[in-house]
Amino acid sequence: MSLLIRINLALGVVFIAATLIAGATGIAAGYILAKGRFPGRDLLETIGSLPIILPPTVIGFYLLQVLSPGTHIGGFVTRVVGHVLVYNVAGCIIAATVAAFPFCMRAARAAIEDALGIPMDSIPLLPEDIFDAMASASKRENDAHLPAGVL
Repeated sequence: MSLLIRINLALGVVFIAATLIAGATGIAAGYILAKGRFPGRDLLETIGSLPIILPPTVIGFYLLQVLSPGTHIGGFVTRVVGHVLVYNVAGCIIAATVAAFPFCMRAARAAIEDALGIPMDSIPLLPEDIFDAMASASKRENDAHLPAGVL
């Protein structure tokens, strides 16, 4: 297999995996932030938004510090996972997920708070009820926000 095809396949795997992971965790975090009223909520949102605020080089440096096997945390993670998580596809997936997560989280939170148009206290916690609420919200005129925010 040629090098170009291998690179394209690796980038495709990174793109799909990072999108799925960041989307699922971002939607879950956005829902928790939109629905939840608990101490530390603002701190949780701030920590989740750090990849937007900090320059990409700083985020990359911190990821290298956390994931490199030569550091305390990275050495522990390497022993637990069983292989090094930097300079390979797994490291690229982690980096892309960290970079995309805050965008998914903020968009999902905005979509859940704004596009549903119902008081957040009345949104049920069970997943099947959430999808029913989203389906009923899509019948209103401001339903363009929901697909844009969630996707």
